[in-house]
Amino acid sequence: MTDPRDRDDSMDLLLRRALHPLASGEAEASPACLDAETMAAWMDGGLSGPALTAAEAHAATCARCGAIVAAMVRTEEPAAVP
Repeated sequence: MTDPRDRDDSMDLLLRRALHPLASGEAEASPACLDAETMAAWMDGGLSGPALTAAEAHAATCARCGAIVAAMVRTEEPAAVP
């Protein structure tokens, strides 16, 4: 994908698929759901200790947060091969 629009279209499709339960109302946010800052810190490796443990435990049992994490992981740039 060299064209940024191709990447945007792919991201849009992945998010729609991952968040499909949200659209149908199956997975609604709760007060315990992870906020955007926590998700970003987790994906960037900025969470550790109790904060990381709590985020992992919540995402493992929450369909909404699990779907968002799955979409974020699928859209990460692959690691460069030396």
